Amino acid sequence: MNDDVSGWPSALLGEVYTELTGKTVTVEQEETTGIVPNIVGVDDRGRYVHVKFRVPRSTSRAEPNSAMVQRDELLAETHERDAITTEE
Repeated sequence: MNDDVSGWPSALLGEVYTELTGKTVTVEQEETTGIVPNIVGVDDRGRYVHVKFRVPRSTSRAEPNSAMVQRDELLAETHERDAITTEE
């Protein structure tokens, strides 16, 4: 399983980046549209990262989900996004 991170909301991408690197990121609020999943866990497995999150569907329930992504792809996408500023 190797999910594409290019479709992820910037807020989710920024959260995962912070979990992986410990570096703070700033995400432009105007760019965030729709429902942003809540991070449940980030498991760094070296080349791949397993991200577990919940997607709020209504006020009463949230659906758990997960994605396995390439670590390099995730970090590169974070740096390429105009809506995300990483603090080095």
